[in-house]
Amino acid sequence: MFLLFISLINLASGLVAWNEGTSAELEWGEMLVAGNYSLSLIDFSPEESDVLQALLELQKDNVTIATRSLQEGDSFILNDSVKVTAERIVRDEEEGEQYAKLEIQLPADPELALLLSADKEIYQCGDTIQMELGIENKGIVDAEGMQIRIDSKPPLFQEKYSRSTLEAGRIWDEKKHTAEIDPIKFDLKTPCLAMPADFQMRVFCTFEDPEGKKHEAWGGTEFQVYGTLQLHKRVEESQDYGKGYYVVDSLWNCGNRTINIKLDDSAGSDFAANGTLHWQIKLGPGQTKIVSYEVFARKPGTGLTLPPAEARFAFGRSDCTISSESPIVDVFGPFIEPMRKVSEKSVSPGSPVTVMLNLTNHGNKKAKVSYQETIPEGALLVSGKTRGGVLLDPNCGVDVEYTIRCNNPGRILLPAGEVLYHDVLGNSYSAATPGIEINVESPKIVRSIPPNSSIAAVVEEKQTGSGENYMAENYMVYLSLLIVLIFGALFARYS
Repeated sequence: MFLLFISLINLASGLVAWNEGTSAELEWGEMLVAGNYSLSLIDFSPEESDVLQALLELQKDNVTIATRSLQEGDSFILNDSVKVTAERIVRDEEEGEQYAKLEIQLPADPELALLLSADKEIYQCGDTIQMELGIENKGIVDAEGMQIRIDSKPPLFQEKYSRSTLEAGRIWDEKKHTAEIDPIKFDLKTPCLAMPADFQMRVFCTFEDPEGKKHEAWGGTEFQVYGTLQLHKRVEESQDYGKGYYVVDSLWNCGNRTINIKLDDSAGSDFAANGTLHWQIKLGPGQTKIVSYEVFARKPGTGLTLPPAEARFAFGRSDCTISSESPIVDVFGPFIEPMRKVSEKSVSPGSPVTVMLNLTNHGNKKAKVSYQETIPEGALLVSGKTRGGVLLDPNCGVDVEYTIRCNNPGRILLPAGEVLYHDVLGNSYSAATPGIEINVESPKIVRSIPPNSSIAAVVEEKQTGSGENYMAENYMVYLSLLIVLIFGALFARYS
């Protein structure tokens, strides 16, 4: 009777399905952990022993539950909850090392993979969302009593299903009599939202293994739902500098109600546009509207951006604002920024003035540049050239210098000029140079009155030194001195 009982225990133990296990080569004092179990290698059999064994200690939650001495290939099972195997025991006498390859196995669990999917990534108001849920048991034991719940975030959708047993290694098939495997299928209706929203669909399943132990599995997918109003902004992505290109803003009311829209757009800092970019638009359900305007790039460059357009509208009690894309544009062409300056802005008659003209290509294409400077009236060219041409690569420049002389006092104006250039395709461009004013004046002569000098001596010196021009220019000074002399004489006579 006792032998029959032992046989039944062994038979029941043999029915347990074990997982793949966790194994490692351990030396003396090392530990192997699997789940809440830990297996320590305590010691080896003595060297003089004919049988090579490893002494093992098994703990659960840090409490010792078994101690066993195993030979190579031996194993033991404890309460059908853990299996320990000594796969190999090695004693290397030359190296003086001993180690054992040990394995811990736990009962296998059902392993469900929940594959939730939608037929598209983006939906609009009123669309049908076709959903599929595939269930695969990747474990080595059956999954029983599956209870499935599907919901969403934001919480607008909810579905529930119950399914029976899914055998180990099988995929759930809704129509077992057909050749194809049919997952669980269901349809959802897309809501009409004021603003675009990202939806997370979540699936949660509870089930049991054949022993009645409960398990859980999760899965999910994502999709996007457009808002009531769609706004898009488009423009040519590759442009030639100097040419105009049209920006197109398109609006589509894909909702189920009429909306009044205020549309605002901008060309940004990289582009210039003509006119104001503001519109008032009314759109009924399903209607579209397109507005356009022309832009010109301010200078060549790659990765230039146009800011997004914005549409404002009321949806129920909410005030909504949506934005379009922000197009990125590459603009190609030469771009010359001439800079002109002079060595002196105030000189004496006959002094030379050097005029410096810098021509730099700040664009991304070669440029053939022509320049012609104008010598103003009253000035003479002393040296250098005032006209010429040069071929400039991108980010390259050249300095042009010439010298003029202004002989007559007064103001000399270097007139504003224009630099002409074109690219290899023949597109023509121009750039202006501002005018510069030069002041030509004689140096002023400043005379001082020597100390202790009489007024008469000073008057006599000025009369002999300056002549008639001096007398004309200083009439008031002479008159003042004469009055002083008369009063001095009268005072001397009657004193």
